Amino acid sequence: MKRDSYRKEEQGIVLNSWEDTYFDFDTAKIMKYIGAAKDIGANVFVLDDGWFGHRDNDSSSFGDWHVNTAKIDLSKVIDFCHEKGLRFGIWMEPEMVSPDSDLFRTHPEYALGIP
Repeated sequence: MKRDSYRKEEQGIVLNSWEDTYFDFDTAKIMKYIGAAKDIGANVFVLDDGWFGHRDNDSSSFGDWHVNTAKIDLSKVIDFCHEKGLRFGIWMEPEMVSPDSDLFRTHPEYALGIP
């Protein structure tokens, strides 16, 4: 979704981390990737899956939308992205929940069906 202030701007070039990193990244790797994004002319960087909960594979943590600070320093990544002149985006899928998540264990009633 675009905010009103961006609606009239061209989309530009977006580089998304998923296909290159999947769940295998840390702060240094993402910062290197942002530098490469700038070098190829991208103006938006999107950090995809793996930044939240204990998400190192696709079996857990959907619903635990808190930064995994042991894996990534998100503030540092965002600041670096902005220093390079890129906009920062973050991927999430708020309609999903994993049975192996703190959210589901605490509030199974939030799920409309068994995931």
